[in-house]
Formats: sequence, C-alpha cells, structure tokens
Amino acid sequence: MAEELVASRPPPATRVIAPFVGTCALMVISWLATGASLGLFLAGLFLAIVLVPTITLMTDGVRSRLVPITAIVNGIAIVWLMTCFTGTISLSQWFMCYLLLLAICIALAGFASVLDRFRIHPIIASAIIITIATLWTTWPIWLSATMRDWSHPTLVHWLVQLNPALAINGVLAHLGPWSQMPMAYHLTDLGQNIAYSLPAYGIACIVAHLLIGYTLLLWSAPKSRSLP
Repeated sequence: MAEELVASRPPPATRVIAPFVGTCALMVISWLATGASLGLFLAGLFLAIVLVPTITLMTDGVRSRLVPITAIVNGIAIVWLMTCFTGTISLSQWFMCYLLLLAICIALAGFASVLDRFRIHPIIASAIIITIATLWTTWPIWLSATMRDWSHPTLVHWLVQLNPALAINGVLAHLGPWSQMPMAYHLTDLGQNIAYSLPAYGIACIVAHLLIGYTLLLWSAPKSRSLP
C-alpha cells in the first residue's frame, strides 16, 4: 500500500515545474489585463490565495509542502520583477513584496495543514481556507461600514498593518492608495470616514503571517513514532 501511495505522487520535478510555469502564465495574463500597476500585485496576492491551499493539500510533510509553495511564490514574483525594468517599482520594493507574498503563502499552508490533520476533505478544506483568506484580505470593503459607525483608532491601525493587500499597497505607496482608486472609492470608507495610514514596509504583516504559518505547519506535521 505504501509503495502504491509513493508511486501515485508526482515526481519532485513535476511538483516544482508545473506550479511555477502555470503561475507564471496566469500572471502574464494578469499583466496584459492590468499593466504594470498596483492591480498586478493584488492579482498575484489573490492568485496565491486560490492556489496555495489546494497545492498544499496535495502533498504531505512540511518540506514537501514548502517546495510547490515556493514555486508558486517565485512564479508570481518573477513577473512582478519585470516591473522593475519598466521603472514602475524599485528592486527593494519588489523584495519587500516578495517577502510579504512568501509570508502570506506560508500562513495559508499552515492553516490548510491544520485542517488536513483534522481529516477534513481536501476540497472542503481548500474552500474554507480560500474563503477565510479572501474575507481577511477584503475586510476594508465588507467591514468598513461597521467600522465607520464603531471603530477605535488602535483597532483600525492594527487591522491595516496586518492586512496583506494594504501592506503591499503600503510598500508601493507611490502607485496610489487602493482606497482612492475609482473602482474602490465607493466600496470602502477607508480614507474617507475612517482615518488610516498605509503600512510603510509591511514588517508587521510579514512577521505575523510567518509566525502563524510556521507554527501551524510544525504543529500539524505528523509526529515520528519512536522505535520499540
């Protein structure tokens, strides 16, 4: 039985090449749709939210799961890197966005691994993680009406600091605040009825997601049995 399971798993090269090439292709399509803009970086973030939980649940073990996740991160980041050659962003800004994306993907993998440990079906687990991650990333839209009527400056500050999309926007502040863009202006009260400031470097978001992700990955890893 063990030999059949091993044989059914894709070889290591496939676990790296397929996610990398597929992610690159999707990011190129995103570039054609958005151009070298903030939208390209937000597209990469949401692409990772969709892909990482599913890919995570296709493998077992911390190391085995980090390999395809890294391929996805690099597939997104290499297209982001092209914007450095157009003068849209600097290399240091790209590097901070890369760290943000990596931290968020590790957090997604950690939560997916926890659901896997509780024997939740991979399809259901993926749907749960994607839904939660999407709600967390888009709270400036659906939560802003409530925060307009009741909010505390400290709560708003930390919700903004830890939000992945706003952290990326903070690193790329020269591209303009997301909340002031024509498409988003009527969707959120941030910057209108709710005062806030974008994260300067996204450090808090990176550290929080890395700590949560690695903790959950290590906790959900199968424990090795001691020999009798």
